[in-house]
Amino acid sequence: MNVLMKFISDEPIENVVTCMNYKLDRVVYFGQFAQIERQRKNLESFLKEKCNVTSVAFRVLANYDFDSIENEIRKGIDFEMEKGGKCFFDITGGEALMVTAFSMIAKEYYAPIHIYNVRAKKLVEINEGAVREISSDLEPQKIRYNLDMMVRLYGGAINYYFRKDINDDPLKGDNKVELETMWKVSKRCGENWNSMCEIFRNCLEPDEDLNVKYSTDDICRGMKRIGGRIRTLEQLNEYMDYFAEYGIILDLKTTEESISFRYKNRNLKEYLWMGGSALELHVYKKERQVSEDCKVGVHLDWDGELHYTIGVDVLNEIDVLSLNGYIPKFISCKSGILNSKTALRALYELDVVAGRFGGKYAKKVLVTTEEIGPIYQDRAAEMGIELVVEKE
Repeated sequence: MNVLMKFISDEPIENVVTCMNYKLDRVVYFGQFAQIERQRKNLESFLKEKCNVTSVAFRVLANYDFDSIENEIRKGIDFEMEKGGKCFFDITGGEALMVTAFSMIAKEYYAPIHIYNVRAKKLVEINEGAVREISSDLEPQKIRYNLDMMVRLYGGAINYYFRKDINDDPLKGDNKVELETMWKVSKRCGENWNSMCEIFRNCLEPDEDLNVKYSTDDICRGMKRIGGRIRTLEQLNEYMDYFAEYGIILDLKTTEESISFRYKNRNLKEYLWMGGSALELHVYKKERQVSEDCKVGVHLDWDGELHYTIGVDVLNEIDVLSLNGYIPKFISCKSGILNSKTALRALYELDVVAGRFGGKYAKKVLVTTEEIGPIYQDRAAEMGIELVVEKE
């Protein structure tokens, strides 16, 4: 029986990465009680379901008592070896005191030690005097890591129930061309894009056949109620011409008394109603080309228990979530001008969500259509958040 002896890390990926690359029968984790209780359930289910591990055990170590730590490690090793186990020692992500004890004891047992470099996807072996080595004595396996697995490993779940219908396959068929068209129009509208989308959503609702016709008086009252950047019919008609020019709306007719048109299709209508969709889907298209797994409009459930009822689950939405190797990227997209409140909120929300579901390996990116102020650029740098101003 091949047994992995491992210090439990606060980073879940460090606890399973060896098992995702080599076939092991059993894993024994050493760690403090709180660490073990926090990750026991997720680790055991992940290893058995995804990595073909037969059994998982946990051994509690004292916090700072070196002699006690050393004795407990010896007990664990002796127990496995007495049952005929061939032990391999993994010090990936371990705390200094525990790693020191582990390394000293491993030499006495002539056992191999290794570290798995998560970022580089590389095994680093320390086999001086060892009677075996993991790279030659174990059968390799390649478990394909994906976003669902990652979120589950970190104790959450992706809630597909609340996912926007238009995001199920946003690059399918004509959608790809329509998305780029929508992106071009949004850039042409510039700072007024969000206001236009709000007018479409609140003042220009279609009938079942996607036809729209409203009196100019009703539209003016609606624009006044919204209080956005577009306040006159002259401004509105200018931007309506953009949408007609690019074929997003059809049969546009504007008179002093009314405005009428037809949405080209339901997807485009949905894009217009959700002002941020143009930027989100544009970023998704680009990120999908350079990542191994990528999703848009991802609802992340914090405890992994899905109730499918609004208000019961604790959810956060991340606009674009991607994965390369074991490294996730959390991307938040914000269109229009961000004031101090919205800029800070965007930074802190991104930092919290990425920390919860990606840990120290998560990359964090805030994509905007307009630059944010210098003070918020400095704050982003302090938080390790990359800022990208998306230009056409």
